[in-house]
Amino acid sequence: MAHDIAKKDGGFYKWEVLILLWFAYWFNQADRQIYNALLPDIMPSLGMGASEAGLVATVFMWVLAVCFPFAGFAVDRFGKKGIIVASLVLWSAATVISGFCSAFFLFILFRCVATGVGEGFFAPAAYSSLSEYHDKDTRATAMGIFTTAQYLGIVICGVMATWLAKQWNDLKASGCLESLGFLGQLEGWRVVFALFGTLGVLLGVVILLRLRDKNPPAYKSGEKTDNVPILETIKMFFSNPSAILLTVAFSGVVMVIQAFLTWSTVYLHETLHLDKVSAGLHAVLWLHLGGIVGILIAGKLSDYLAMKKVQYRVLMQSFGYIMAVPFIVLVGFSDDATTLLGMSATTMSIATPFLLVCVGMTFMGFFRAFYDANIYPTLYDVVPAKCRGSATGIMLFVGFLMASPGPWVLGKLKEMVGLSCGIASLAIVWLVLGIMLLFVYKFTYAKDCKKALDVDKISE
Repeated sequence: MAHDIAKKDGGFYKWEVLILLWFAYWFNQADRQIYNALLPDIMPSLGMGASEAGLVATVFMWVLAVCFPFAGFAVDRFGKKGIIVASLVLWSAATVISGFCSAFFLFILFRCVATGVGEGFFAPAAYSSLSEYHDKDTRATAMGIFTTAQYLGIVICGVMATWLAKQWNDLKASGCLESLGFLGQLEGWRVVFALFGTLGVLLGVVILLRLRDKNPPAYKSGEKTDNVPILETIKMFFSNPSAILLTVAFSGVVMVIQAFLTWSTVYLHETLHLDKVSAGLHAVLWLHLGGIVGILIAGKLSDYLAMKKVQYRVLMQSFGYIMAVPFIVLVGFSDDATTLLGMSATTMSIATPFLLVCVGMTFMGFFRAFYDANIYPTLYDVVPAKCRGSATGIMLFVGFLMASPGPWVLGKLKEMVGLSCGIASLAIVWLVLGIMLLFVYKFTYAKDCKKALDVDKISE
């Protein structure tokens, strides 16, 4: 029955697919965030210093980057459902095991390698599956809603994980968990890892039962495959001007956001003197609340404008980057708001630097969403349908590799010119890329869209 529904173009099932993948993506982001949120507890438990803690994040990011292109090629050749389910179950099971690791090496192995491989294969399969069920009329809307899982996963999990770990540790200290034996002796962070991982495995079972590939892979049906050879796919991607420039633009959003999230808690704690718990909350809250509102507006608007002129998707991305620039600067220089805005001392008693940071992060997230909502719709418009999984993998691989120095560079800027100036300088990246996207809109996008459409017509 579900298979018959899956064959229909539209109806409710395409939205059920979105719901299933939304929850999977929520756990994907939640799984990443629990490490950051619980790091103060994990470090002393495993005897980790600052360098070891940073190494975990670095290795995890590199494993993700390496897996992306392999995942893309696998999606185009072996279907989406199996990869989505296998990746979800793998990273969830690895998260459970990570919570029981007592040695740093084992934690690296399961947290970075096993979890990283699982998460690395998810994104290309999920986005490609959504693009199958949602055509140009609803694609950006669906992907915009899908992206809210990223925002909500980071915010909700950050709060939930620390709260659950604290409650467990308090109960353990009071002796209320002695009757649980081995479980009662576990530290709070380990219980949280086990809980999130177990729920992820259960979700994998639900997706296994409900999700169907709209176009089953050729190897299942016995039909001759028309997949493009891997080397030809790579050549096609890097001979496509729009695909290359869209990948460069993608690296910009990854670099700026990862650098900002890495150092924003430190910035709020050191510069605005928030306590660590409050700094950690506000470092992610306002950026992602603004993003949620923006992504819902931008996704719907993108689909509407694309029906008039497909190039408007790229124009929206450029608009998002450029409009976010002054708000990044505002966040960076909020501690010197009197000079920046010419405020009097009386005005400063109302418009405090903290308030300006909240406003700046909210609108930075809001306008960033105009870029995010169109990341995959713009890429999929300029590459043939049968290469979308591979194209996604290539873009993620190149983008993450280019972006990986971002947190380190901002750390060096902190030492050289201070974190305020360092954060404000991130605006330069988005300004340059926003101008670059105007070039794509004007000169390359329409041509590459037509080439991809012609290839799709020939393949039909």
